[in-house]
Amino acid sequence: MENYKVLPIKDINKEIFSMLGMDITAFEFIDYAKKNTFNINKIISHWEELDDLSILKELALPERENKSIFILTDDLYYKKKVLKINEVYIGKYVSDYFNENGVCFFNGNVVFILKDKNKVIQFNDDGYIIHYETPLILIEKGMSKYLKNKCIE
Repeated sequence: MENYKVLPIKDINKEIFSMLGMDITAFEFIDYAKKNTFNINKIISHWEELDDLSILKELALPERENKSIFILTDDLYYKKKVLKINEVYIGKYVSDYFNENGVCFFNGNVVFILKDKNKVIQFNDDGYIIHYETPLILIEKGMSKYLKNKCIE
């Protein structure tokens, strides 16, 4: 496998739909996740003062044997893309990100989808590291917004 690929969301949706229980647009409404289906693992206070690699280390992504991670950043979501990267290269990718893009990698919400572990880890723009159970379960208001969004597409 190549080190990484930036792929259209629609292609990734096919690969991870069964794990998430809905498509990737559900992350727009993740603030409506049902209680007891997620836990806040850590809060990084003053995360804005840290470099990207320090934040990545704080996430403590589970070590896996040469597997892929799907990553969705605010910027990628806007472009309707998802990063699929071999976990071995994530540190290098994150450390080079600013030089190649002119902004920090952790510049807003970042979602890590570990398909083989049925795990979703989110770093949000308030410095929270949140672990979600899959399939994702939204409360009624969130599900209503998600379904309404699906009708608009």
